[in-house]
Amino acid sequence: MRGLPVLVGGPHCLKGATMKTRTTLILLLLSMLVLVSGCFFPREPDREPDVEEGLFLLSDEGTIYEPLLNGMPFGYNRYVQPGQKLKVDWRTDTDQYGNPSGLADDLRWRINEVTILLSERGAAEDTVFWPSHYPENVALWFVGWTGPIEGISGLPYLMEPASLQPFLKPSYPWDSCAPHPIPAYPEQMAQIWVDAVAEWVEVGLILDKLEAGDEYLIEWPGIPVVTHWSGGELRKKIDTAGIVFVTKPGGEIIEYEIPVDFFWCDAFFERLVGPSGPC
Repeated sequence: MRGLPVLVGGPHCLKGATMKTRTTLILLLLSMLVLVSGCFFPREPDREPDVEEGLFLLSDEGTIYEPLLNGMPFGYNRYVQPGQKLKVDWRTDTDQYGNPSGLADDLRWRINEVTILLSERGAAEDTVFWPSHYPENVALWFVGWTGPIEGISGLPYLMEPASLQPFLKPSYPWDSCAPHPIPAYPEQMAQIWVDAVAEWVEVGLILDKLEAGDEYLIEWPGIPVVTHWSGGELRKKIDTAGIVFVTKPGGEIIEYEIPVDFFWCDAFFERLVGPSGPC
């Protein structure tokens, strides 16, 4: 700082200084103010990063929560009993505690398959019934029961009638000492695999902006070619996986894949099954 006036005592410190010195001091003062305050001059707002071309999922991914069993929360009772008739309800709902149950969105998603295997039974899967007079996404499960096949229809036999009139009566007296066709097993876990498929998904496709007079030709899976005269983000509801073909101005064709995974979700649950045995 040698050769510069001492910056104390107010404006009189600038008396006798040359124009060049005064200019230097003013710039120095401004620089110090900026360093101290950090906000003397307005800053430019951060710019959003450029969005690259590409295809992405706009719809929510599928989610499967625990189903209701006979209208009650999945884990309400300590265990289910062998042979017990259970209405397994995967419809979008909440249990009595306010927790979500079933499909997160049964307007767009539906249960495709449910597989139940009791850990002590080996390879024999329990039969999961889908009675035609039941609502969609509602199944019937007789715990531990694998129904023999009826010769004419090819369908498995129910263990008990699947009544739904005037309303579903899912329970009946259970007597572990009474004769029944389910073999005796110790306490075990029922392992439940479930998957669901979406009726449709909404996807987004980002393309570069077009010059006046240019166009994109887009062929979506299962949909005839569509002409677009602008770029940016395009939205489309699609009911099948496949390839999107985009013809750019000049004839270049770009392909984007709508994967099968967009249309599927799955989940795994376990339920304790009580012991059964001869008396």
